[in-house]
Amino acid sequence: MREIKTLRDDGFSLLDQDSELAGTALLSLKLALKAFFSTYQSIRDKLPFYAAENRVSDFEDSILSSSPAYCEACVETIVHFQHFVELVCKDSLRADHVLLANDASRRHVILHKLLHAEPVTDLDIQELRSLEFKEALDRLCELIKEKKILDEDKIPAYDKLDFIRQEKDLLEALT
Repeated sequence: MREIKTLRDDGFSLLDQDSELAGTALLSLKLALKAFFSTYQSIRDKLPFYAAENRVSDFEDSILSSSPAYCEACVETIVHFQHFVELVCKDSLRADHVLLANDASRRHVILHKLLHAEPVTDLDIQELRSLEFKEALDRLCELIKEKKILDEDKIPAYDKLDFIRQEKDLLEALT
């Protein structure tokens, strides 16, 4: 059996692709939307029965208990949408500075290089532990609130990202 490192090295990067899916965040959003629209597909044959019998109140209980495909599509929607939001938060933090989206505390040489504005490689950055979703969301919201977050061109981005801060409770509920 091949080692996981070999499998990873043989893989491909979505960031290198010249397509409409230029990264994992957009791919996760696409998968979330596909799953969302498949919820209807999984129950469409049952809808006329409930509408004709005027049994709308029984609809939710019946769907949840009798349609595993519907439940799977709902879970898939939530998981992929949460992943999309997580990646957008981390990308927004990373656009300002790589240390905002990553924990370099255990990679001492890389941390030193970053703190002293020394060059680091993409491989160095890949070795850093990425923040958990809640920590990334909290950090991004605090930086937006304090008007500190910048975009990749080092232009203030807090106004265009303020909707994230305003909807923080909703975004936390995804997890």
